[in-house]
Amino acid sequence: MHADRIGAGILQVAAQVGVPADAAVPLAYLAAAAAGAIIGAGFASVTQHLLRFVPLLIWAVVFFVSLTMLALALSSTYGHGFGVALAPAILAASGVFACVASFQLPLRLRRR
Repeated sequence: MHADRIGAGILQVAAQVGVPADAAVPLAYLAAAAAGAIIGAGFASVTQHLLRFVPLLIWAVVFFVSLTMLALALSSTYGHGFGVALAPAILAASGVFACVASFQLPLRLRRR
């Protein structure tokens, strides 16, 4: 998406809600950061209970691909989406990212 589309969308929502235009962009960044923190906390809370690599890999793939599908659905619903032609490539890239991210996550040893 282009910056002018994002800025226009932020200003349009700000006008509907009654937020001054000067505060709209910082509030939009704050809302995006809060949403990211909530999603990240959910991912971390499930990830910390996984002890083996294969369940961790499956969880990462399911989580990141479903999050990507949600983003694609929202972008096509509320704006000019990426189109049907790019969706499989974007989902495949999300799956690859999940595989790479699962190598980064620490595995914990079982307690006896």
